Amino acid sequence: MNALLARFYLQHGRWSEALQYASDVLTSGDVGLEEGMDEVFTAGSSENIWILEEDVQGLSIALYFLQPFSNGLYVVRPREPIGFDMGDARRNVSISASGNTIIKYTGIFSNNDPLYLMRLPEVYLIAAEAAIMANNDFEAAAEYLNALRERAGLAEVILNAGNYEALLAHERNAELCYEGFHRFMDLKRWGQDQEVLGPYGYEERDALWPIPQLFLDVFKSVEQNPGY
Repeated sequence: MNALLARFYLQHGRWSEALQYASDVLTSGDVGLEEGMDEVFTAGSSENIWILEEDVQGLSIALYFLQPFSNGLYVVRPREPIGFDMGDARRNVSISASGNTIIKYTGIFSNNDPLYLMRLPEVYLIAAEAAIMANNDFEAAAEYLNALRERAGLAEVILNAGNYEALLAHERNAELCYEGFHRFMDLKRWGQDQEVLGPYGYEERDALWPIPQLFLDVFKSVEQNPGY
């Protein structure tokens, strides 16, 4: 629960609360970072906070991310290697060498891939961002980021007022890519959604989903979100 509260408060710009709940998770001893990347994306990983295990009778989650010639249903736009630092071990467990197939979900036909709803590294990233926004504590933020970078085989970084935004965005991209809605929510939180997504057809109204008409019919005082 504390991890989800940290995510909630981060997204709403309540930095002190986000930092407090993230710190509670990181000091609880209930979860911990793996020493390397080999066991990270497994159902038994020590980094898992909330996962949804697949129904072995259903359709594998991974099939949604494979190329059609591999029995996939959707094609993923290739992610260039520049999305990761040279030597970043996270790339090798995230996407294929060609960059167009997700490999975070590998149990294609056995349906043993969990859906990663929240992992410990996200809490480190929340703590890093919140430490800066709440207290201008670049040193603490760097410690959080460097814990993830060390696990990925990368050198430490030093954060300051001029580089923290780019480094936070880079680390969130490398750590959480293809795990859900993180990139979209980051862009909204940073006020960059229209700038970045506009060329792909994103409109101002897309920041909020429409409220179902059935709900509006019952609750007459509720107004539809703008643009719908």
